[in-house]
Amino acid sequence: MNWEAIGAIGEVVGAVAVIATLIYLALQIRQNTAALRSTATQAAHDQAGNLYNILCSNSDMASIYRRGILAPDELTADELAKLNAFLSLAQFYLQNWYMQTRDQFMDDTLVSNWSTITAGLSTTPGFKQFWDQRRDVYSPVFRKWLETEVFPKAVGKTYEPLGVRK
Repeated sequence: MNWEAIGAIGEVVGAVAVIATLIYLALQIRQNTAALRSTATQAAHDQAGNLYNILCSNSDMASIYRRGILAPDELTADELAKLNAFLSLAQFYLQNWYMQTRDQFMDDTLVSNWSTITAGLSTTPGFKQFWDQRRDVYSPVFRKWLETEVFPKAVGKTYEPLGVRK
């Protein structure tokens, strides 16, 4: 066997090693991407749970939310501030979830579910007032998505704040 043959065999072995390494790296990247998507989705579900926990653990806040969504003008200034803070938190979460889903960093199930909730919420006087006053603090892409795709889904729906209309 001459040096040229040995060199050719070495090149073939090197090429196979490079291909095997690339396949391994591709599998590792895919596995890492799945783990990151899972982590982002879990964090979003934790945030959604946090929103409900705020209302479940504080009966005053639940009352402010329920009353304020239906008749914001009947709230005191402090109550209205709390309602607006809660709605801001919810919309900032939704904006984050939407952006992560759009960029394929997160599963789209949570955004789909919350867009349905937001569509119904968008029909209420309290949310309409909130959105009219604060829509400009959200990204233009998010605003456009809400106003052209989410809010129109609510046509003909009745929103019951926390399932109660008393």
